[in-house]
Amino acid sequence: RPQLPVIRGASRPGGIGKWPTNGKNNLGDWISLSTNRQQPDSDSFPTTEQRRIKRPFLVTLLAVMVLIISCTNLIRFIEAIRTWDFLASLTGVSPLYIALTGLIWVLVGFPLAWSLWRGYAQAPIATRILTLVFALYYWLDRLLIAQTVTADSNWLFAAVATVVMILFIFWALGKSKKYFGNNTEQTSAFARD
Repeated sequence: RPQLPVIRGASRPGGIGKWPTNGKNNLGDWISLSTNRQQPDSDSFPTTEQRRIKRPFLVTLLAVMVLIISCTNLIRFIEAIRTWDFLASLTGVSPLYIALTGLIWVLVGFPLAWSLWRGYAQAPIATRILTLVFALYYWLDRLLIAQTVTADSNWLFAAVATVVMILFIFWALGKSKKYFGNNTEQTSAFARD
């Protein structure tokens, strides 16, 4: 049998047990010592409910959609600040309005996308509420603030697209309700205890 170096009282790698100190220090003694590890009790293993559930494709799609809208509004915010003087010289919408609305949707969108991605229990209700708020914001902005020449020509398409997106988001959240709140991390970006 091959001989191991004598290290008196030193812990062996792995942290369980000691190197044999009987002076014989052969490989067989070390192997038998390493195979006598205690198995953790069954209480330390997570139950089926505690295991992380795989993220459904619809939730991934929703999180990516929210992320795209958030990134678009981040660009809106940055460009409003970068071209402030030019926007102020134009008649119409104030650069402050453009910058603030962009910033608000960035500050709301990124935590919402993260909450969807992680499966926080509050994410579905927050997504439903923010979907309706964003649709209301879009239509108020379109009809009252940023009136354009094309607003009259494509309002029907925009209305149908808005309704379809709201229905899709509500449907996707309903199909994925088992995912939310069943993950091991239960703290939300929206509500921390």
